[in-house]
Amino acid sequence: MRKFAIFFLLGLGLLFAGGCLFRGDQEPLRAVIVTEPSPPRGDPPLTVRFSAAGSTGEIDEYVWDFGDGNAATGSTAEHTYTLPGNYTVTLRVVGPQGEDTAAVRVHVNSSRPVIEYFEVDRRIVHATHQIYFYATAHDPDGEVRFFHWDFGNGETAVTPDGDISYAYPEPGTYTVSVSAEDDNGDLSEPAIATIQVLPPCPCD
Repeated sequence: MRKFAIFFLLGLGLLFAGGCLFRGDQEPLRAVIVTEPSPPRGDPPLTVRFSAAGSTGEIDEYVWDFGDGNAATGSTAEHTYTLPGNYTVTLRVVGPQGEDTAAVRVHVNSSRPVIEYFEVDRRIVHATHQIYFYATAHDPDGEVRFFHWDFGNGETAVTPDGDISYAYPEPGTYTVSVSAEDDNGDLSEPAIATIQVLPPCPCD
């Protein structure tokens, strides 16, 4: 009887220790989103498949918000975006430990803007002299927001319109490019021009 009592108490101790270890080893609740395609971007209509399979912890509920007024539940979901834009998709997981959220951004391309005209007031100039650049652009399904300039010497600029001036500090031959950015964040193909910069003029 005494041996039985000893074994019984020992068994209870092991069960208690095992329960503590199990609870201690339990992974924390964490929401994780995996998308296909990855990154989730492309032309409309864009179908994105979402998976929460990488999430950890004991999960009772998966809730998806696709960022465009639509929602779904379940460990996997699929949604098609028909309009250009940036959408923030959120996943909320709920379990005995509480809840956690994760988010990912979906980018649906718009029609890219087009540089219609690009010119400079001179292609040969002395160093430190200003050059004036002019560009116009058109966006078929929105509006042009910015012009991105690259002066070919490591210097760049962003302007809200297509006019800018720049003075090269050093002589050399430089390829200048300009791209237009629309209201969806898409960029046009760059337009380019070649500038020859001579040493500073002795008359300066």
